[in-house]
Amino acid sequence: MDEVRGVEPPATSVWFDLTNGTEHVLGPGAPPPQGSGKGFLWVDLELSEPADAAGLVERGYLLPRVLEDDRSAGEVGWTVDADHLHLALAGGHLDGNTLALDRRHIVISEGVVASVHRGAPGHFDRLRERYRDSFADFAKTHGFLLFEMFGALVDDLHSAGRELGERIDELRLATAQGASDADTGSELLVAVLLVRHVLVRTRDLLMELSSRRFTLVPETTQPYLRDLAGRLDGLVDDLAFSRDVLSEAMRAAPAEVRPPASDPEGGPDTARARRPAPGRPALRFVSLGGFQVLRDGQPVPNGEFGDERARQLLGALLCARRPVRHDELVRWFWRELDAERGRDAVSRAVSELRRVLEPDAEEGSDSSVLLSEPGAYRVELCEGDSWDVEEVLAAASKASEVSDPADRARSLSAALEASAGSVYPEWPYAEWTAELRGECETASTAMRASLAEALLAEDRPSDALAHFDALLDDEPDRESWHRGIMRCHSAAGDRALALRQFHTCRSVLRQSRGVEPSPETQALYLELLKAGSATR
Repeated sequence: MDEVRGVEPPATSVWFDLTNGTEHVLGPGAPPPQGSGKGFLWVDLELSEPADAAGLVERGYLLPRVLEDDRSAGEVGWTVDADHLHLALAGGHLDGNTLALDRRHIVISEGVVASVHRGAPGHFDRLRERYRDSFADFAKTHGFLLFEMFGALVDDLHSAGRELGERIDELRLATAQGASDADTGSELLVAVLLVRHVLVRTRDLLMELSSRRFTLVPETTQPYLRDLAGRLDGLVDDLAFSRDVLSEAMRAAPAEVRPPASDPEGGPDTARARRPAPGRPALRFVSLGGFQVLRDGQPVPNGEFGDERARQLLGALLCARRPVRHDELVRWFWRELDAERGRDAVSRAVSELRRVLEPDAEEGSDSSVLLSEPGAYRVELCEGDSWDVEEVLAAASKASEVSDPADRARSLSAALEASAGSVYPEWPYAEWTAELRGECETASTAMRASLAEALLAEDRPSDALAHFDALLDDEPDRESWHRGIMRCHSAAGDRALALRQFHTCRSVLRQSRGVEPSPETQALYLELLKAGSATR
């Protein structure tokens, strides 16, 4: 890397003199002031066009992959390349009922911290205002700036989550007044899932940075990053509560404004008419419990796919349920290649997949399942094709609509059993699985909760209790699960255990969130107390 110097606009360069506790904005090509002590250079860029960052890539301040980033994706992660630590982040804000993401990158190398952001105008000025008050405390290393950058990101995510909660409260009020909007509920649910994905991935990244030894992350900064990770834990909990409120509002909506059963919680539209498959065997895709492809009912050996990355690419296109751009596929599976070689690798993998999925197709003919669009590929199922994820999500939605508790319990039990396997367990950390994995987990939780309620309505409190216990194991501070357990014990005639569960709930909430149980939980507790007094 060249000796650190100021860079050309639109980037901004600031030299931090850590010896004297001062900062200096550098003009293009200007070196740090004479006589300055130990320090580092911060290069910041609001990226609108890739050409804006070409000079920074050439100087070695940024990595080429920063320019290939998709601002619409919620991927969060980190990589170490030689002498660089590259952090890929995502912030966001609500645009209507849709979460608009802004992409942020931090590239740390010896003597330089480079930051790039898209969709966060004024980032540089806001960060300068943030660190001014704490500069004297943190300005021993570049770690103070890293902490401030993450602090600003967490603040933005907190604002997005708070605004999302307010929109959900508005929807709940509209539902109570008979003016609910199914499209609004579906849009908000998609936003909830995306915010949760970003929050969880960012929290995990912060925990990695705070617990592992990175030569480019000062040890003195790690405890502060750990505190930020803890703050994100609280945001994830708040979002879980908002998701509960949204689910209740959507269930309470009149039938005529609910999303159709074929589109469960914004999932795949299984009822959409499919075109015939022109003379090829029927295909079945299995994603839950392990990825498998069946051709005319016979499993396709994994070895037929050739390169394992081709098989993963097929799984990713299924997961996406949308056209996926070539450069996005390159970033997922051929990151080590440049753009042109990466696109060639994608093209070869797609050709291999078409050969496996449609072995009898004429060479050069259009595929009926792996479709090409300008700059992108997508999977489209035809008549006779099936995908277990679609079936499970559709079954979960239809089961919840059954009015009779016994029939609903049977339907939900079957759907829950079918959803038992996790999405692509062989690729547990693949970023392209995150959205579908979260959607399936949300659907599974909703099914189990609905099943528990159906069993209670069927006067089977012991069976319902087993499901509420399982839900509580996954999310110990969800009040609705505690209330369910209280009602199960009460229905079984054990009021003492029901009251004890309230105290357990209160203890968990005090320790995890520093709050008291909600009015709804307290009302159930008082109701149980009064019922006990009336029997004396």
